Amino acid sequence: LNPSKTEWLWLPSSQYSQLTPSLAIGGESLAPTERARNLGVLLDSRLSFEDHLTAVAGRMFYQIRLIRQMRPFLDRDALRTVTHALVTSRLDYCNALYMGLPLRCTRKLQLAQNAAARVVVGAPWRARVTP
Repeated sequence: LNPSKTEWLWLPSSQYSQLTPSLAIGGESLAPTERARNLGVLLDSRLSFEDHLTAVAGRMFYQIRLIRQMRPFLDRDALRTVTHALVTSRLDYCNALYMGLPLRCTRKLQLAQNAAARVVVGAPWRARVTP
């Protein structure tokens, strides 16, 4: 292991929250980090996933803006395919981790999904998505 590239995350239960163990690799002591990325998922020491959800929603909105610019040049089927490839695939990746999270956390993803639906159907930016 390369100590300069190694991160570790301490996830204490409430009874051990004051205790922070040390980890040594190759004689070098490593302190735990507040956040660590594993397989593209940003984990924090509280497992709240707020940083991860914010990052995913930001990437989704970025792709939606790009798709909105391409919209005049694509038919509806191509638009649907591009939106699924660039936007909803980000929502689907590791979505089992979002189970049981409070609505305030998943709201960002819902807003991005609604924006993607508006782009596909050609609705105005502030139009309602539900019938």
